[in-house]
Amino acid sequence: MAPIKVLVIENKKNYRTIIVSALQAIESVNVVGHAGSCSEAFRITALCSPDIIFLDYEMPRIDIQKTIRQIKKINADSEVILVSETRRTSSASSIRALKLGAFYFSRKPPDNTKTENIQYFSKYLRPIIKLFIVNRKSELAHRTTEKLGQPQIRVIPPSKTKCRRLSGFEILAIGCSLGGPEALKQIIPAFPADFPIPIVVTQHMPEGFTSILASELDFRSNLIVMEGRSGLTLQPGYLYLAPGGKHMLIREVRHGGVNQRIIVLDNGPPIHNCRPAVDVMFNSLANNLNCSILAVILTGMGHDGLAGIQALKKRGNCFCMTQDQTSSVVFGMPGAVAIAGLSDLSLPLRSIAGRITDMVCSSIETIE
Repeated sequence: MAPIKVLVIENKKNYRTIIVSALQAIESVNVVGHAGSCSEAFRITALCSPDIIFLDYEMPRIDIQKTIRQIKKINADSEVILVSETRRTSSASSIRALKLGAFYFSRKPPDNTKTENIQYFSKYLRPIIKLFIVNRKSELAHRTTEKLGQPQIRVIPPSKTKCRRLSGFEILAIGCSLGGPEALKQIIPAFPADFPIPIVVTQHMPEGFTSILASELDFRSNLIVMEGRSGLTLQPGYLYLAPGGKHMLIREVRHGGVNQRIIVLDNGPPIHNCRPAVDVMFNSLANNLNCSILAVILTGMGHDGLAGIQALKKRGNCFCMTQDQTSSVVFGMPGAVAIAGLSDLSLPLRSIAGRITDMVCSSIETIE
């Protein structure tokens, strides 16, 4: 595959230099230009047709939505990665920007020396570039399939299905990191609206970005998707996403003579440099609940989730599914669980939603 052509649009010269240098250190990347203004960026986009454009989210005096729209108008195949220096980016503008086609959100490097910034950001960007390459190959394969006229798989619309619970699973718990948002966008919309158990998800993301992801998943799927809030009672057909900057725990309480499972948010220290952390959520399930859990570990760096799966397995009544190496952007998290011998089933991303549905419930097409 030819090198990925990248354009950097960054208002601050020092950050622009760091981002460009970090990208140039990645062998599969060709930086075709950099700009400190949108007008210059539009000119370079028309001239070079970049595959990826890193766009400064805080660039003054620009409208992010209009800028993305103009980029897409010049070159529809250019993907935009918004680069943010701040934590609070959960505005309606950000949500609309995602729906207009922003591919990913990235945090700017920490405030260290220039050399440390370049090394840090280059390491951070490599899996994101890999994610782009995986997505682009998938798109090309899909286009080729359409041109060849190969038959497409028929999917029964969720609105015309009834989901009847089969198993004893009472909660679906998902953990993921880098590449997770794209994986979730493939898995969650495939579930029927009457999915019979609640879903809890911890995705490594900074404060602000999780609300954007929750809004997009809610927009795309038949489930009700929201960020978790302390005191919420878990309900079937709902997906609760751990908010950035807080750990999400699940506890069982007695209320009105009935046991209820509720969300508790925690400001405890980061685990594996992450808050929220998958291990915290999984450990809370192991320590506080006595029910069958279907746990899923998707693509992600590091080994967050391994200790939580160990705790769930030790307690019993846990089935663990992992994403396979080929379809993972980074095989760190699912790989750690698989190497430890704790994965009951390893599947490619395209098969995970269907297998979860088969394990949790039976879907029967209704006749109108």
